[in-house]
Amino acid sequence: PGSVLLYDAGETSPPLVARGTGGGAAGLTATQLTRSTNATMRGLAGLSCPASDTDFWFVGSGSVVGQRGRVYLSNPEAAPAVVDITLYGPDRPVRPPDGRGITVAPGRQQVRLLDALAPGLTRLAVQVHARVGRVSAAVRDLQVQGLTPLGADWVPRSAPPARRLVVPGVLGGQGQRLLRVAVPGRSDAIVRLRLLTPTGPLVPPDLDVVEVGAGSVGEIDLTGVAAGEPVTVLLESDVPVTAGVLSRLAPAEGQAGEYAYAAATAPLT
Repeated sequence: PGSVLLYDAGETSPPLVARGTGGGAAGLTATQLTRSTNATMRGLAGLSCPASDTDFWFVGSGSVVGQRGRVYLSNPEAAPAVVDITLYGPDRPVRPPDGRGITVAPGRQQVRLLDALAPGLTRLAVQVHARVGRVSAAVRDLQVQGLTPLGADWVPRSAPPARRLVVPGVLGGQGQRLLRVAVPGRSDAIVRLRLLTPTGPLVPPDLDVVEVGAGSVGEIDLTGVAAGEPVTVLLESDVPVTAGVLSRLAPAEGQAGEYAYAAATAPLT
């Protein structure tokens, strides 16, 4: 209890499963850190290892040229799982045939490329649903511009769609801050935004209320509003939505590019 174990899985390790026994097993948590110095895959990315479940939401990645998003489906259970992947883009939901009825055998992993499932989408929300069994799901995003790596990150799991959400941990510093809001239902969403800053709450000028179309992922640029400060984004919507924030630093002379995702969580009560 109260200790940390570090394990180097190596570059070619298969998916790993952490299981706990004993009185402290309920408090077990695991994270992984991936660091790559490859010329076209440079980046540092961390992820909290998810427990198996039937539904996952991720707001992040894309499928345009230069963006290499992947969905990882791992089955740590003793029975097979059958999984459907639904994608939400800038305009509409996409249910690709290759993303339906994916069988994941016990102790095995399946990987699907987002640009193969639905190419040409600048932003995405990914829903993973296990209609049979349970899986652990993760999404990794890698971006390049020509031969220049722009960074890499695991997209953290977002809270299921709800009318009130919080996106904590939006980074301070230079670069863009892009809020992405996914509306999976059949009605447009009217979303009220508030920023919680180190100096108190802030209503973004001209962005206090935004509309996002049904079945789509809207994007709101918070760069100028956040002014380089770390912030938390509070969303209140008339229909269920989920969300995430992309913090992006473009490469410059003598400076590598990098980016990071933050995900929506349910408010603590």
